[in-house]
Amino acid sequence: MTARFASFVACAFLLVACSGEDSTRAGDEPDAGSATSDSTSASNQSTSVQDAEGTCPLTLPNRSTPAEATDWRPSDSYGNGKLWTLLWPYNVVVAEDGFVQDDGAIRMKWPWWRGPNGDLEIEGRRLDAKAPPITAEIPDGYGMSGFQPSGIFFPTEGCWEVTGTVAGAKLTFVTLVVKASSYGLKPDHE
Repeated sequence: MTARFASFVACAFLLVACSGEDSTRAGDEPDAGSATSDSTSASNQSTSVQDAEGTCPLTLPNRSTPAEATDWRPSDSYGNGKLWTLLWPYNVVVAEDGFVQDDGAIRMKWPWWRGPNGDLEIEGRRLDAKAPPITAEIPDGYGMSGFQPSGIFFPTEGCWEVTGTVAGAKLTFVTLVVKASSYGLKPDHE
């Protein structure tokens, strides 16, 4: 890892760890990973990190994991007993040049685990500035429940709220998306 990238991640981590905030957003129901209703949200423990545009209330992993998933990383897991995802380290997506599209959008792979049977739908909006909504690629061939990969296209850098929905079950999280080049970061292999 380059020194600049390590410094960026360390600063983001310190901002998250030292913020002292542990809030639940209005409308989210606390949940320790058990299913309670079709529209249950995970307990949205969050902390704020200051980015160039303002404050971003990052969602923290709650370590909820699907029982059937033997290789799911609990340290990065966030779920509500019906739907789960894995958050990026420190919940900051740092996109290297290969993940930045010609139009400037950032495409990142994003794993999900579906408890109920159904197709995954993903929507999202930028919280810290006006921007078009996210778009998502959700490939077929993964059955009606269990693991589901996706590709999420973030039109711009910034603070993004993302919601996955399957058969009425919703999971919402907030993540910060940045381009490595915006911070002078270089990939490890260069």
